[in-house]
Amino acid sequence: MLEIPENFKKNIMNRYDKKGIKWLANLENIVNKYTDKIQLENVEMIENLSMNFVAFASSKMYGEIVLKIGAPTKTTIGEIKIMKQYHTNNMVKCYYSNLKDRVLILERILPGYSLDNVKTLEDRVKIFCNILDEYTLPDNKKDQFPTHEEKVDELLEYVYKNKSEYEDILYLIYEMENVYKEIQKMNLNRYILHNDLNHKNILKAENGWKVIDPHGLIGEKLIETAQFIRGELEINAPHKVQIEKIVSLIAKELEQEKTLVLKFLYMIIIEKIIWYRKIHDSEKVVDFNIDTANKVLELIKKKD
Repeated sequence: MLEIPENFKKNIMNRYDKKGIKWLANLENIVNKYTDKIQLENVEMIENLSMNFVAFASSKMYGEIVLKIGAPTKTTIGEIKIMKQYHTNNMVKCYYSNLKDRVLILERILPGYSLDNVKTLEDRVKIFCNILDEYTLPDNKKDQFPTHEEKVDELLEYVYKNKSEYEDILYLIYEMENVYKEIQKMNLNRYILHNDLNHKNILKAENGWKVIDPHGLIGEKLIETAQFIRGELEINAPHKVQIEKIVSLIAKELEQEKTLVLKFLYMIIIEKIIWYRKIHDSEKVVDFNIDTANKVLELIKKKD
């Protein structure tokens, strides 16, 4: 019998309500189905499950694999579509996928430690920027991935319908709208993005670094840098000096304007704050991001 951790069940039910309850109830059936179908042995659920079921296993068909069963969210659909339709040199291999069951059978990356284990900021930035240049996929307008514009519009619509929940940070949200409009006017090239290219989703492989867990979003490439910088600020305290240092290194590596990198960072942080409030995440998480947003905004205004 599959012993699912209680905190994982709670996370799924809190976030997905009835869909989450149904998904959890069917989880063991799905695991058993693919244990037979892919001839799996030694299925071992990973520690610290977050929002998807993930297990290591051995397969007579594929060797050492990762079994991933995606949660009942649109993000899972995007990941399966990307893994099925695309492959780059630094994307983890997908051996099998099933959209209906939300199942992915992926290669297991070894040694498999994540980017946050690399000691220096400079090295982490170089690795990230190399991956970003090689990984980002062109938007050929043939795929039905959601766009960043749709995501922002949906979040702002929610804010204005529930203003009382955001009264204390409306000034930050208004600033984000202005930044968003400025970026739109630039008509930057758009790509199919990973959209969660943080340290935990970049793993060391025997022959380099591999990317896992793509979400699938159409938008500007610098959106990805915001996810990385947010990860860096969780490693280091988000002082203005530290934020500016990280942004400067990334801007130099990618040959971009520092102010533009800061604006994407600000926009993504505000989107996260809106989402965290919406799902009633901890006040500690919300306050951390509000504090960071204020510091980033100061840096933008200083540059302007």
